[in-house]
Amino acid sequence: MTRGGYPPFLIQPKIRFHRRLLNAPMRHLLIILLLSSCAPLPEGGDIVRTALAEYEDARIHGVDPHRYIPPGGESRYKNAWCGEFTQWVLAQHLPAFESPHTGTRILAGVFLKFDATTKDIDDAHPGDALFFDLNGEGGTDHIGIFFGRDDDGGVWSIDGNVRGEIVVVRREALSVYWIGRLTDEVKTSPEIAWRE
Repeated sequence: MTRGGYPPFLIQPKIRFHRRLLNAPMRHLLIILLLSSCAPLPEGGDIVRTALAEYEDARIHGVDPHRYIPPGGESRYKNAWCGEFTQWVLAQHLPAFESPHTGTRILAGVFLKFDATTKDIDDAHPGDALFFDLNGEGGTDHIGIFFGRDDDGGVWSIDGNVRGEIVVVRREALSVYWIGRLTDEVKTSPEIAWRE
């Protein structure tokens, strides 16, 4: 299942893993393995590792969604913090996502500014942002961090605010509305990319 301590889907994003291998105990073991490794992760893996560390910390200590709002910042939504979680994780590694304003719309603006979007799930890489249409109304209503795909075509992500928790979750690929790609331009931008 792993090579050098990493699951194959983090080494080569086109390789898929078997969904039954990631039942709850195996998922926890995989997360511990990823968090304990000192070796550098493949592209996007550092973002995944940060998100998984938050998942593990919340599992042990409980989640505090206010942690994901920057000091002096604001959130547009009191109970919906999936965008805040995703933005916080990305901002730990990429200056383009640092902003006192948080949420899904701010994230979407960053990816749109750099023309770093796609609708093709085959183009997703670990660490990319998945914008979901979970209610089927043809728009974005949830966001998470892409983790991998399974052999049944499912998409795995690390999401904030799923029933008030941080979760590692599998969804059907059809629920992905679009993908914010971590292109070289997004990753190397020294500037904050948001604008009011």
